[in-house]
Amino acid sequence: MAQTSNRGTYQNRPVPPPRPVSKLVQQLAQMGDTRMPKRVRIRCINKTDRRNAHERIKNVGGVNSDGTRWKLSVKKTIRDLESREWEYYVEESGVTVEVIVATDGRNKYIKTTVDGIQPDNLLFLPECP
Repeated sequence: MAQTSNRGTYQNRPVPPPRPVSKLVQQLAQMGDTRMPKRVRIRCINKTDRRNAHERIKNVGGVNSDGTRWKLSVKKTIRDLESREWEYYVEESGVTVEVIVATDGRNKYIKTTVDGIQPDNLLFLPECP
């Protein structure tokens, strides 16, 4: 009688159950889903008569997917950006630039990544209604 070997195969052996996903992997997956920031395009602003970078813009705004308008204070926009729950951007002629929080040493304000000290890309947007 010829001897057969089962070595190297799963023949006649129970297949082990799949290894459970570690809690860390589950938490990381959940964080990835919940931490994905929402991206919103800023299409308009409301200016003040101030010259300081941190006081020049009062509100930012845009249009929701359903066509309704939205408007936020700069303070709220800064909180949103710092929480990393929201990302804001400006788009002009097909070029997209991110809106970031900047500081003049004491005060926080918003500007785009390509701006110098003054938030020029935002300042060139039309006034919000």
